[in-house]
Amino acid sequence: MVADPLRQAFVTGHFFPRACDAPHPIVSDGRVWEYLLMTGPEPAFILVRPQMGENIGAAARAMLNFGLERLRVVGPRDGWPNPRAVAMASGAGRLLDHAGLFDDVPAALADCHYVLATTARGRN
Repeated sequence: MVADPLRQAFVTGHFFPRACDAPHPIVSDGRVWEYLLMTGPEPAFILVRPQMGENIGAAARAMLNFGLERLRVVGPRDGWPNPRAVAMASGAGRLLDHAGLFDDVPAALADCHYVLATTARGRN
């Protein structure tokens, strides 16, 4: 018997609400993501064709603030490694040291099972 009710929900598979049910208390209180981050594979953040090294460094710094360390970079415009990324990372240089450099998006996503994407601007 598992003591933690959240862990029990994952073990038994009872953590997804059915379509007609009221929101499941474990799902609605946000602890599902907390549990996944503690026990599952760490998310990888993939920057695709970042425009400036500073953007890569700022992303690395923000990631480290939240304890996330898997950074991947696809086709950086200003080349890699980039001294401006290091300057902007301000203490998160180890993420840059271990960042994966990829030629294309499929290669960066090859070991990913669940992918979310976002952008600051529309693309044609």
